Amino acid sequence: MDSIIFSRIKELCAENDMTLNKLETEVGMSAYSISKWKSAVSPTIDKIAKIANYFNVSIDYLVGASEIRSTADTLTSQPPTSQRAHDRPGQIPHDGDIANRF
Repeated sequence: MDSIIFSRIKELCAENDMTLNKLETEVGMSAYSISKWKSAVSPTIDKIAKIANYFNVSIDYLVGASEIRSTADTLTSQPPTSQRAHDRPGQIPHDGDIANRF
């Protein structure tokens, strides 16, 4: 059975039409180093961080501690999906919007 980190990396590579060897080259790792993580060998945190940064996912996601892919930076930097009138500067809210604020 594959380790969770190896499975997640394989999944991310497949989603990005990339081989493990191509990923290793992209992040500056030696050939076949990721394949060693398939079972018993565990990667160092710096290697996990390189791969997480490359795919813009959290380290927690890669190691199986979370199902949420996004990093905290990604989650906090995204604007809200919708803004009500009172959230937009220079616009006067409607009466219903004022009531909903309290």
